[in-house]
Amino acid sequence: RPWFQVKTRIKKDYPSVQLTAWMVYIWPYYTVLLSLMLFSLF
Repeated sequence: RPWFQVKTRIKKDYPSVQLTAWMVYIWPYYTVLLSLMLFSLF
């Protein structure tokens, strides 16, 4: 069935999509937080 192939493809591609979303939305805040922590140490 084509629906089965679509479901398996979504299952296979979902982690990479989630990782991309994490990189786009959370990475800038993480870098700012990390730089503030390093700045407060020195």
